[in-house]
Amino acid sequence: MYTKEEAILRKRARDRAAYARKVGGLVGNPGRPSNTPDVLWSKVDKRGEDECWEWKGYKNAEGYGRTWINDVGYYAHRVIFNLVNPNIIQLSAPKDSADNGYILHTCDNPSCCNPKHLFVGNHQDNMADKFNKNRQKRFPSDSGPRCKLSMTQARQARELKKNGMSTRDLAKQFGLSLPSMKTLLAGKSYKEE
Repeated sequence: MYTKEEAILRKRARDRAAYARKVGGLVGNPGRPSNTPDVLWSKVDKRGEDECWEWKGYKNAEGYGRTWINDVGYYAHRVIFNLVNPNIIQLSAPKDSADNGYILHTCDNPSCCNPKHLFVGNHQDNMADKFNKNRQKRFPSDSGPRCKLSMTQARQARELKKNGMSTRDLAKQFGLSLPSMKTLLAGKSYKEE
């Protein structure tokens, strides 16, 4: 059950959302101006066609612009992309890393909102882009910061599995969680170079 104050706040939020659906627009939070397309664009420092267009509003610690619509926070570059290319993505970032709907920057500038610098991909595309631009450290298969085993131990675990040892017993013997051992045995971690 909600307190009286919580119930009032929830009703106000529902009313704002219903109003936004009714008028087909974006509605701001109480005390803030409505985030209409004009207000959102006023927070973008539009420059030359091929230059970065910086978000002038709030930015998080990683430098990504953030904005709020109906009490929900969104990445500014996603909102601007959606204004220029409606109905291609959801405003919320995808929950599943395999889904398309991630917005990637060709310029690698997190606060850039220039639609020419933004493209749609999935998590794997994002990681490949990061690696190809040397923004991701490459660790040999067994020397990453979270690796608990050596390649010799990984090979030994795979050999023991071939000889009939259970995955659960292998996980216990090598001090890994069951999902980590399954990943190792599937060849998704501790890959041979």
